[in-house]
Amino acid sequence: MAENRQIRIALAGNPNCGKTTMFNNITGAKQHVGNYAGVTVEKKEGHANFNGRDLLFIDLPGTYSLTARSLDELVARNVIVNDNPDVIVNVLDASNLERNLYLAAQLLELEKPMVIALNMSDVAEEMGIKYDFKKMAELTGATIVSTVGRTNIGTKELLEATISVAASQKAPGVTVNYGDLLEGKIAELVAALEEAGTVTYPLRWIAIKLLENDPDVVEKVKGFANTEAVLQKAAAIREEIKDQVDLDIVFQEYRHRYAVEVYNQSLTQAPKEIETRSDRYDKILTHRIWGLPIFMIVMYLLFAFVNIVGGIPQGWIEDGFAALQAYAVQNIPEGQLQSLVSDGIIAGVGAVLSFLPLILLLFLGISFLEDTGYMARAAFVIDRVMRACGLHGKSFIPLLLGFGCSVPSVMGARILDNYKDRMVTILITPFMTCSARLPVYILFANAFFPNGWDSTLVVFSVYFLGIIFGVIFAKIFRKFIFSGEAEPFVMELPPYHLPTLKATWLHMYERAKLYII
Repeated sequence: MAENRQIRIALAGNPNCGKTTMFNNITGAKQHVGNYAGVTVEKKEGHANFNGRDLLFIDLPGTYSLTARSLDELVARNVIVNDNPDVIVNVLDASNLERNLYLAAQLLELEKPMVIALNMSDVAEEMGIKYDFKKMAELTGATIVSTVGRTNIGTKELLEATISVAASQKAPGVTVNYGDLLEGKIAELVAALEEAGTVTYPLRWIAIKLLENDPDVVEKVKGFANTEAVLQKAAAIREEIKDQVDLDIVFQEYRHRYAVEVYNQSLTQAPKEIETRSDRYDKILTHRIWGLPIFMIVMYLLFAFVNIVGGIPQGWIEDGFAALQAYAVQNIPEGQLQSLVSDGIIAGVGAVLSFLPLILLLFLGISFLEDTGYMARAAFVIDRVMRACGLHGKSFIPLLLGFGCSVPSVMGARILDNYKDRMVTILITPFMTCSARLPVYILFANAFFPNGWDSTLVVFSVYFLGIIFGVIFAKIFRKFIFSGEAEPFVMELPPYHLPTLKATWLHMYERAKLYII
């Protein structure tokens, strides 16, 4: 690798493994946030300079697997196989290593140079867990670095290892053994792919995916010349062995077996059987009875914080633009130009920018709840209620904020991973009565129902009817427009910890920038 060439690094890992914290530590404000072409999945890239080398980090969506089941998994996989990063940095949660190694097993099959960042080492140490890094490196073929992303420990060593591995371009050279029967069939398909001579992806990985009947990989192979015989052979092999092995789960079983084997052989000290601090908190915060009321109180506080505190600077901004508008009216002769500047540009831009404090405080609150680990518990607690409405547990937070303002509510829907859930949530947000409508409701209620109690009941009824219609339309949208199987609600409950100021600030900065643009 040329000394002056940019090193492209794919950052992969499970949700809640600390991957994005590490990405923020390394790249700081040198980040670009957008969407992958043609999909709603968020794309984050960041630059860093280290030891004179230009590094481009691509923060892949957090996934537990690299199958074609979800859009996030497909995007993460396609970035690696299509964009050819120079090295993969696989961030693993050291306190939950066995499950994290399942993704590592799939990354090994892509035959890319790999560094494993054993993150959350402080949590593992607190639990009494110790690993043999040399043994782990031998079993995975990757360079192992111990890190604590939250406090930026091990970042320098990780960057040094990443540059070194990228320079050597040495693939791990370790494969998951799928047993005699499957290994024989994989070898047959690899030979057929070699004979075709046109496929540019790792041949063993392609062979495995064809046996798994991965639809995305099948389409990829169809795009190459001379592959008809390969696809026919894969179909024939699947038919031949379908009664001997369950092809839908057998590969997952072997990968999990490999993950368990690496974990057991690398473990030098097992975790102590102790109740962690997070376990004690969860007994209260996810309690069957108290979990929901506590959640409601937390959401009320977030709601009040955004609207009450945000309302102060919002008023200042509105007053500032009103003064600017009055100045424009006084100094520009009456006519179309005056109307364009005062009513169009100043009033229009001012109306949008007046919501900026709400946006900042909304994402400050969401970022704080996410980084402490409570947001995962909130989605878990409310999921039962939301599922009955055809929505997802995570939908509740943006919908609740819709009572303050629909703009931050729609932006808040980005916390939903699934496209259909996100769209349904956005579409029913206008049914939540925002604070701007409240004065109008009060005006009409007092005009037509002069009695104080009657007008209060009318206003409350309008709010309540908005929620009812929101639920009705959510079910209609889910059934007819965004139909299909509901996304399974799988969410890891990460350990509680205090968020870092840098991560919170970057989250607010990104969202505010996107809103203004």
